[in-house]
This record gives sequence, structure tokens and C-alpha cells, in this order.
Amino acid sequence: MMTYMGNYLGYEETNGPFSGIVNVRLIPEQPFVSRDEVNAILDYYVRDSRSQKELLVKHEPRAAMHQFKPYHQTPKITHDSFMSLVQFDDEMQLFYLGFGSQRKLELYNTKGEELLTVNCNSEPIHVEVIPGGFRLSEIGHFDFDNATGSVHEYAHVEEGISITPLVTNYNRLVESHGGDFDNDENEDLLLIGFGQGEYGRVSIYWGKADDDDSRRVSTLIDYSGALHAELYDFDEDDDDDIFILTAQRRQELLLFENNGDRRFLSHRIVSQFAGFGFNSFALADFDGDGQKDLLLVNGNNMEIHNPPLRPYHGLRILLHRGGARFSQAAFFPLYGAIRAIPHDFDFDGDVDIAAIAFYPDWDALPPETFVYLENQGELNFRPHALDNAPWGRWLTMNRGDVDADGDQDILLGAAHIQLGIAPSVKDRYAALIENAPSFLVLENLAR
Repeated sequence: MMTYMGNYLGYEETNGPFSGIVNVRLIPEQPFVSRDEVNAILDYYVRDSRSQKELLVKHEPRAAMHQFKPYHQTPKITHDSFMSLVQFDDEMQLFYLGFGSQRKLELYNTKGEELLTVNCNSEPIHVEVIPGGFRLSEIGHFDFDNATGSVHEYAHVEEGISITPLVTNYNRLVESHGGDFDNDENEDLLLIGFGQGEYGRVSIYWGKADDDDSRRVSTLIDYSGALHAELYDFDEDDDDDIFILTAQRRQELLLFENNGDRRFLSHRIVSQFAGFGFNSFALADFDGDGQKDLLLVNGNNMEIHNPPLRPYHGLRILLHRGGARFSQAAFFPLYGAIRAIPHDFDFDGDVDIAAIAFYPDWDALPPETFVYLENQGELNFRPHALDNAPWGRWLTMNRGDVDADGDQDILLGAAHIQLGIAPSVKDRYAALIENAPSFLVLENLAR
């Protein structure tokens, strides 16, 4: 690690495990410190660091899961090694499934009948259901930024489907969200561009009136790393404020407070060290005070070829303490955590959590890639293992009432790819994914 950091102190080392993640443009022409000082820093970390064995977290025993079971009345899809999105529209009773390897989006009804196939230029990454159709975001390229992210709007018309391009050539685009941020009754579009290295951006494309040919753009973030956004009227002034999580360049959660005149006041809610590994977040009222709290997920572990387990990976609940202040009230360790959904799945009046991990402990049998946390009150969670369903390396997750019985089921999409797989577990991983499903629905039995 110090060899990697040495690049930014002026000692170039871009080969081996650091190829592809060092920005050579940021390596100074002259060293900032001497070679002896670099070695002294390295010696300090090697001498004083605790052993990996000491740092490992002892997991609380997982209970058997009885509330969820595999739901078999789902679309019989072709296997794909990389499901880039899974979503269910409760109102229209439609599945939206993104096939990353095949670069296509497919729509199915609850009878399993395929209704529409959209061939994409890159991996379909995000769907927003809108009246009369949907808005589809394509990332451009999942592995690197080639500035070809796009957003297209698909509308159902008598002749079939009309397609309207809204955005093209955007930095590695991970989400788009429609909303009227300036209250002018024209829909605006928030774009979350993760990018890569120095380049990335979060922008608002302002909606225009019918007699206005111009399109104005505001930039909220002009650097790489934006992962996810949530819209919420945080200051209760009848317009949407914007929470944005960033990683890569900065590990932060930011709140952009909407002033209503196309200006935003930025608040830094959370800031973490460079290797923290933020992946996602969600909003939910965990303490029942009527204010949304934060559920933060960190677990990125792909920077080096043989990544160590990190005891600080997992889920954190931060309760709202007034103003723009939040404080941590609970932590659940989960190696390689990537997504979490807060919801009262069991109808007992408090918020439970479904979570997935993409970089688990590969020595565990089986590696833990899904956990259901049943809230037993006072932020005490009982973890349940997914021991009654097929194993998968889940990359994406969503919820929806798939069986129309009044409770929320869970949709899981897998990515059985080599990313983050150390050579020492390659054979074990190959055996795990040999018969693993690409897509799985867990039926909630609460009703």
C-alpha cells in the first residue's frame, strides 16, 4: 500500500497490482519527501499494524430464515453472468431486468411473458418508471469511463414504443432522477456520473418550456466518484433536497439543500478515510421520530488482487439529530457489503434491513452474500442467513410486491464475474457459480 501511496509522494510505481489505479498525471515531478522518509513511514505501518487475525470480526450466529423463500413464478430468463439491474413496478406488475453481459433490458409480466426487449449500447444500469413508460440510463462502460453514458425515454404509443434521447456522452452514468427542483412545473433531470480518475460529474439538466429552445445545466459535483442519490425534502420547504454519496476521490455523503432558485447549499454529512469503500446508502426513519435517518453501506474491496477482509465494512445507522447533524447509533459488520434496503418487511412497526455483499469472506462456507436483519426494537437486529435458497454473488437488489399479496418481496441480481476474486479462491469460486442463478426472487411470507 505504501508503494502505491508513494506515487503521490513522487516515487513512481505503476506496475503490478497498481496498474490501472494510479493516476500518472497526479505524480509530482519532484519527490515531496526523501526515500528514507518514505521507508520510515512504511516501517511504521508494518511494525505497528495489528495482524489480520486480530482484526477479524466474530459474526453473530445467523438464525434460520423462515420469513422468505424462493419464489418460482418468475420469468425464466437466459443465464447472464452480470445482471446490472433488477426492478419491479408494483402498479403495472412488471419486471425490469438488465442483462449487463448481453447489453439489453427486458420487460416481463408476472406470468413470465416477455413483453419488450431493449438492445442497449452499454450495460443498462438504472430504470425510473414514469407515466406511460420508463426512463433508462446506460452506464457507457461498467469497467471504465469512456464518456458514453446516456438516458433515453421509452413511451408506450399506439404504434408500439417511442424512444426519445435525453442525454448522451455523459461520464460513466449510474443513475438519473426526474424532478421539478425549481418549481417551474417543468421536469428537470438529475444525472449521477461516477466517472473515473479525475473526471466525473453530477449535474441537473433544467427542464425547458415549450417555447424555449435552450437547455441550461447546473453542476453540483465536478469530480469523480458519485455513486447514488436520494431525493427528500429535508428542510421541509416543499422542494426536493438531494443526498449524494461519493467514493473514489472522496468518501463522503453530501446534502445539497435546495434554495428553490436553482441554487443549492452544500453540507458535508459524513466524511471517511480514502479506503473506507462506500458503496450505497438509503433513507429511513429508524427511531420513529418522523425524520429520515441514514443507512450507510461500505464494502468496496476490489483495488488489489488479493484483498484482505476489512473489519470496518458493513452497515451503519446514523440517526438525525437536528439540522444537518447525524450520529452513528448502530453498526452491523458485513464483509464486502454493497447494497441494503430498509423496510418494515414483517409488519411489526419497525424498520428491518435486507443487505447483500459482493466481496465476502471467501473462506466461509458458504460465503455470506445475503443477510436479513430483523429489527427487534431499539436498533437491535437479529441476523438471518439465506440458507433455504440458492447461493449467488449478488450485485444488485430491489424490492416489490411480486405476488400481489400486500407485502414486499426481494429481487436479487447476480454478477458471477472475476472482479475481486483472489487466485487462492479461484477454484472454489468456480464451483460456487457453476449452478448459481442469475436472478432470484425471495417471496415474503409476512402476509
